Amino acid sequence: AGWSGWFLRDAVRASPSIENLMLIAPVAVLALGLCLLLATTTVVGRHRADTILPPSLRDERRTLTFIALFAAYVGGLAYVAFDLSTFLFVAISLLLLGERNRLLAVGYAAVFAWLTTLALRDAALPLPVAAGVSAR
Repeated sequence: AGWSGWFLRDAVRASPSIENLMLIAPVAVLALGLCLLLATTTVVGRHRADTILPPSLRDERRTLTFIALFAAYVGGLAYVAFDLSTFLFVAISLLLLGERNRLLAVGYAAVFAWLTTLALRDAALPLPVAAGVSAR
């Protein structure tokens, strides 16, 4: 909570424009809200804090694997094309979170990567996005 509050305050002080805060502010407010919810349920004592999370997210190995996968995705953006990194991240994430139909996971990841690459290339960014398959 402290880090989220500090980061939000620092971002607002750096530039209070909508463009700067359109991602930072909602995520920080959500993180602070979740911290408040966990603190409230812990203090009140009616519910244990770990009962808020669904059972599939309580598995520490899965969570740590997902964090490592996200770090590899972010790190891979510099070395691998955006669309390929996004495809791999979404497909592996779906399988990691329990999707049994591999064809559905691969198809969803392919469509998601294609659409996000198109959106970033055509509308969202004025700079070129490094893309592997869709740029050819």
